[in-house]
Amino acid sequence: MSLRIVPILGIALLAAGATACSDTPTDLNSTSIEFAKGSELRIEARLAGSVAFPAADGRARFRDRGGEQELGIQVEDGPLNAVVTFLVDGAAVGSATTDIIGDASINLNSDLGDTVPAVAAGSTVEVRAADGTLVASGSF
Repeated sequence: MSLRIVPILGIALLAAGATACSDTPTDLNSTSIEFAKGSELRIEARLAGSVAFPAADGRARFRDRGGEQELGIQVEDGPLNAVVTFLVDGAAVGSATTDIIGDASINLNSDLGDTVPAVAAGSTVEVRAADGTLVASGSF
């Protein structure tokens, strides 16, 4: 069993942190956890709120069992009762409506016929409001 914790502090994130745009994450210390056992790979990312939604957070989990892939993304404390879109590496992978406290999630499983995007260390995850405003983001 291998467990590796890798802080993600890329130059692009540091450059984004130096600007005052609304897409700037409030927490540049997102963490990726990678777990590999046999032919199974699991990676996880923590999502940090944006300037527009500083209280928002969440996480994304990806699992590849060789023939089956699963992706789950959740956001908490986002916009209330609003449609949010979940993106991986800039491509929309699903949407959901947040509840009365701003929580929403999606779960994709290839064995259930869902299209699960390719995810690797360094893949980005974003949650955006219907108007395109960044709610939360992070990296695997």
